[in-house]
Amino acid sequence: MGIFISVEKTVECALIAVFFATMLLLCAKKVLGAMQSLGYSGKKLIKWYGVKNNMAGERFGLLALATLLSSAVLALCFFFISDWASAVSLLAYLVFFYLYVYADQKSALKNPVTATPRFKRLAVITWLTFAVVFYILVTLINFFDVLWAKQIFSLLT
Repeated sequence: MGIFISVEKTVECALIAVFFATMLLLCAKKVLGAMQSLGYSGKKLIKWYGVKNNMAGERFGLLALATLLSSAVLALCFFFISDWASAVSLLAYLVFFYLYVYADQKSALKNPVTATPRFKRLAVITWLTFAVVFYILVTLINFFDVLWAKQIFSLLT
């Protein structure tokens, strides 16, 4: 018996968490690069986000909204293939994450990102944080699906 539900669901939750953590790390590369150029200072990074005409926060919000809405539409359109509806809805995330990373390559930082040991550690910690958060979220959604036996949670994962 896996965590909360079954071994299969636990593996599924872990794979989804790895997918989202990897995609979000690719999307956050410019933000990590900005943090590197600001001397790894969290206070300076918050100021950088607040600078007029800085579109980083708005772009992340737009990415979240676009992926969420398109995933929900795909899940509802393909609900008749119940087991595969969630897999089809993940395609929206893949497409929008790819488009975000592709568009992000067009904008340049003042200083290019250098893969220093500190930057690599920061990237690994960021990825692990994303993976743990998404694993917990997906596991809780699956847990509530089993607990309350509501199909709405099945469409979310």
